[in-house]
Amino acid sequence: MTDASFDADLDADLDTALDAVLDAPLPTFAILARFREGAPSEDLAIDAVRRRLVDKGVTADTVTLERQDDDGTWLVVARVVTVSIDAHTAVAGIVEDLTAAGLVPDEVWVQRQIA
Repeated sequence: MTDASFDADLDADLDTALDAVLDAPLPTFAILARFREGAPSEDLAIDAVRRRLVDKGVTADTVTLERQDDDGTWLVVARVVTVSIDAHTAVAGIVEDLTAAGLVPDEVWVQRQIA
């Protein structure tokens, strides 16, 4: 086998492997982001968080109340679905997107892998 044919075979093998990786679907994750909201009621807290997300172009499929802190602050959780190479990268990406949009979450974590 000549060097040229070896290189061609290696390039073909690498192209095949790369195609397989690129064609593989990325996993989908449900990510939860908690926000603190100082609204006068539960409903207003949920609406305020939902409105801030929508205004910044962040799509959350659910926004729900987690609880009210002792100081009266509402803890509201938004669920965002995203694709990523792994759970850690998914969380980091959501934190980066939210922070860049001026929406600094109190905490962000993976709820579960969907697919």
